[in-house]
Amino acid sequence: ARLERWIDDRITLARALGKPIMFGEVGFGREERVLSARAKLTELFLKRAAERGASGALVWQYEPAESPRRKYTISSDETDLDSVQV
Repeated sequence: ARLERWIDDRITLARALGKPIMFGEVGFGREERVLSARAKLTELFLKRAAERGASGALVWQYEPAESPRRKYTISSDETDLDSVQV
């Protein structure tokens, strides 16, 4: 509910100003407590933004599988696939 309110607040503000809204650098960390919910959070964010009329949202940040892992990156590496499939 907190994430949905965060999204809704920004979309409401953009509408009040007559502006489009595009969310950039959307991502969820790879900490152990978040990793299991990472795909669900990403799906929730993208779905809510689309349903509420956002112009777009960019998932942060794709890196090649052979690159070192950073906190918010996603890749095609096996260790990332389960946590980012939406």
